[in-house]
Amino acid sequence: MKEKSERIRVSILIPLSLALMVLLAVSVITIYQLQRWHIDEGAKMRIASMQELLQMELSEDAELLSGLLDCLEHDETIREACITKDRDRLLSYSQPLFEELRSKYNVTHFYFHDLKKLCFLRVHKPELHGDYIDRFTLDKAVREGKPSYGLELGPLGTLTLRVVHPGRINGELIGYIELGKEIEHIMPELKRILGGELIYLVNKSYLSRSGWEEGMKMMGRDEQWDRFSKVIVIDKTIKELPASLCKEIQRHFVEHEKFVFKTSIGDRNYHSGFVPLFDAGGREIGEVIVMNDVTAEQAALRTLLAVLIAICAPIGTALIGFFYFYIGRIEKKLSKAHGDLILEINERKHTEEVLNLRNRAIYEATNGIIITEHNGTDNPVIYVNPAFERITGYGWNEIMGQDCRFLQGNDYDQPELQEIREALNEERDCRAVVRNYRKDGSLFWNEVSIAPVRDEEGKLTH
Repeated sequence: MKEKSERIRVSILIPLSLALMVLLAVSVITIYQLQRWHIDEGAKMRIASMQELLQMELSEDAELLSGLLDCLEHDETIREACITKDRDRLLSYSQPLFEELRSKYNVTHFYFHDLKKLCFLRVHKPELHGDYIDRFTLDKAVREGKPSYGLELGPLGTLTLRVVHPGRINGELIGYIELGKEIEHIMPELKRILGGELIYLVNKSYLSRSGWEEGMKMMGRDEQWDRFSKVIVIDKTIKELPASLCKEIQRHFVEHEKFVFKTSIGDRNYHSGFVPLFDAGGREIGEVIVMNDVTAEQAALRTLLAVLIAICAPIGTALIGFFYFYIGRIEKKLSKAHGDLILEINERKHTEEVLNLRNRAIYEATNGIIITEHNGTDNPVIYVNPAFERITGYGWNEIMGQDCRFLQGNDYDQPELQEIREALNEERDCRAVVRNYRKDGSLFWNEVSIAPVRDEEGKLTH
């Protein structure tokens, strides 16, 4: 029985343990996947917000430069020098202003243009002047007669935020004044907001290779024109591009897919994506790779996974242990109940065998046997054996349910019958010789033995 109980415990605990393990594993995996999805979606949102952030930064810087230009426009010395076309005086007065603007506001370009869009003075490079300026921002200012701003791609591959204001004296247009700020000064702020790295790529079709390579030498940058088939790197916030990142860049521009990819630099992990880069003329001149640093979030995710496992493992073990002992108690009860049932079955079998033997003995007996139900004053017949039928001449169907005294006919005054009635009332054994009558009315004497039959509680049944 013990072996059987153990099989019951095992048959319950194995599927229960597996179900608990699967449930806990699914819960841990689901939470882990949800957190990974949260990290991925957060990275995608930050990548997608790059263009909006860039426009916001450009707008804020353009507003600042526009305010500076307002001050310069109303400077009397600058006005007089522009009216008289005195380049030397304008340069000597403007150069200190430019140095101050460079140190305080990262201004990198300062121009004066005439009405024909010829450069009258480059304050940042005074030796170059008299050339025709063909840029979207200046064209727009000339065309609309009001300030304009936007990103412009220079011949050296630099992106510059340019703000151009028409210059007027007493309402008369005398030329244009321009301030510029290279985008590399905006990148640190964007990097701080986005929490990652930035790489600016420009299509080669907008640049001259010789001019670009010359510009890289002048700026001391070691960039390769042939590194990528269609683009060049004009600026970045990381020192070196890893091979895995270069592979993704090349694949992007060959397969023309917009996608988010994952890469690593050292011990930092990034979710990166491509954001279109537009100039002031609305042309898509390249793309910005936004590398969103998810190292800390992934570390937190691993910590969360470890905590979940550390919590779920003891809970699962405790539950399995609880059910092990709980089922063990049930098994003991079942084992005891099973033993009691077997004992009862054996007892019933024994009783049944005894009854069968007794019934067989009663049935085969040569003496007449009659069994009556104990029912107070009446004692209806519930069984007679074949010998009784032969002796009395009555069939069993004629006797069943009748009071056993019907055999005496009207001869109730026998003293022996009184003794039998007392024995029945007192529920005790009795033996007497009485006169009985057969079915045909003939008299016969017989010895009557009465024996009470009781149940397990001692109650008289028949």
